[in-house]
Amino acid sequence: LVALAQKDSTGAYPLNPFCGGYTSCSNPFDTFDRFVNNEDVYRQIANARLNYSLLSNSNNDVQLSFVGGADRYSNEGYEFAPADLQFQRPGTDRGASFQGGVVQGNGTGLLTNSALSAVWTFTPASRRMSATTSAGFQAEDSQGNDYTITGRGTVPTLANASGNTNTTVGQGRSIIRNRAYYAQEQILAFDDKLLLSGAVRGERSSVNGDVDKVFVFPRGQVSYRFVDLIPKVSELKLRAALGESGNRPDYGARFITLANAGLIGGQTGLIQAATLGNPGIRPERMHEFEYGLDASLLNERVHFEGTVYDRRIKDLLVRAQLAQSTGVNLQNINGGTMQSKGVELGLTLVPLQSNAGLNWTSRATWYQGTTKILDFVPGIRPFTTGTAAGGFGNAYGRLRYAPGYSVSTIWGNQTQADGSVKPDTPLADANPLYQMAFSNDLRWGNWSLNSVVDYRHGGTVSNMTMNLFDEGENTWDYDNPSPDVKVGATLGEWRYNTWNGGSQTSAYLVDGSYTKVREVTIGYDLPPALVNAMRGLNAKSARVNLSGRNLFIFSGYNGFDPEVNNGGNFVARFVDLAPFPPSRSFFLSVDVGF
Repeated sequence: LVALAQKDSTGAYPLNPFCGGYTSCSNPFDTFDRFVNNEDVYRQIANARLNYSLLSNSNNDVQLSFVGGADRYSNEGYEFAPADLQFQRPGTDRGASFQGGVVQGNGTGLLTNSALSAVWTFTPASRRMSATTSAGFQAEDSQGNDYTITGRGTVPTLANASGNTNTTVGQGRSIIRNRAYYAQEQILAFDDKLLLSGAVRGERSSVNGDVDKVFVFPRGQVSYRFVDLIPKVSELKLRAALGESGNRPDYGARFITLANAGLIGGQTGLIQAATLGNPGIRPERMHEFEYGLDASLLNERVHFEGTVYDRRIKDLLVRAQLAQSTGVNLQNINGGTMQSKGVELGLTLVPLQSNAGLNWTSRATWYQGTTKILDFVPGIRPFTTGTAAGGFGNAYGRLRYAPGYSVSTIWGNQTQADGSVKPDTPLADANPLYQMAFSNDLRWGNWSLNSVVDYRHGGTVSNMTMNLFDEGENTWDYDNPSPDVKVGATLGEWRYNTWNGGSQTSAYLVDGSYTKVREVTIGYDLPPALVNAMRGLNAKSARVNLSGRNLFIFSGYNGFDPEVNNGGNFVARFVDLAPFPPSRSFFLSVDVGF
């Protein structure tokens, strides 16, 4: 490393020979010194609110309101790799054809929204009930424009993206306009014990196939509170809700897009794009039913919440694989039903509550949920989301959506008894069996202690990092005893040979259970005498906090953290491929109130 950091008499860094040869690596000191990577971000946010009281008396209250806002974001990025950097030279992967590169990327986004609403609250003279009627209109627009200019084969003294040996331009633009109308009625009766609510919402969007059609989504809920019904139970509430909502298609899903086929006879040729749009595309429709029970016991020192839910998403937005004879790979359609159901439980306890200022509040939650595909429309076959979004193929495990299976099922290769390999076999599930969270708030005088602990039971992870370390024979437990010496002399060798080049995916599918101390915070409220000393600041209160995040993890997982995943992908959350290890952070803050 010392030698690599030393420049010669001409001011040049030496070539790095220590990573597979001169043509497959770079000198990090040279790259750090001369590689340019600049980024500027600009953002403007504005909002406004206008309220008007149209009518107000003992029985009626009518309020009009307007809310509007705008958010504009702009990002400018510039990268420059000089032609004589080691990884840009002839013979290297990136420099074989063009030496040096310049990238200029710009992206802008504009979000605007506005809402006009009217609320009428009617309270009869008896005051035994109240009715609130509301209606309104909402508008939301989003625009995006991103472009990147890439120049390769840089000309000496030229640091612009254009004018180089090879210049390419990429651009993406989108404009989405959404409009919604709603009306709602809410009734409180019997001394606020009974709640009845019903609403209807109509939505239309420029991304739907029919941009003028209004899709209607109704909902309703009811709850009733029993007060002091039985001894030690101060309140018991039963509740139920039923409703529908929509999820609009992606931008461009309705377009029948043409693609550039290159020059034909000196003229630009046009062909059908690989993905066929659908002029009849419509939003997904989610129908949800949930019911629950809330209870307060022992003079409000125990609170319980329980909820059971069942969601059915119809008209799933999918990209159906078409026959190769059509000349098109995929088509955007509404083509299936998905179910998501689960249970959520919460318990809050107040074990200590004394006049001496010692108070302790503890809360625990438990939740379990599953999601699976119920059916596809005729002609739709099981499909994957693609390599990057759905995993890394059969060898390591990937997501594959098929009727009757969870959407988090990990599919992969399985070696049969006769030695043959069966691909796309359901092997495990990335979804945990259940999860829990524990939080505690302890306060004594001016001091406070808060902690959050998370627990996950189950949930399979594709540990590709361990696969790479086993391949290099440097996994921390590589030399441990093998469970089967016929397959491998050591534990690491046994794992790698069992995997057998991806023939047995399950060799690196491991349990991702963990207990994690998520956060601990110690706080202290400064005494009034010290606060009064801040008269120049006109302070009314002051507090000092010391907190630590991601402090400890207890897990049998062979890796940094079973919660991390490759690239932070929100679909394939089970992939561990050499991620950056999670950071442990500490914060010291002083909060002053005026």
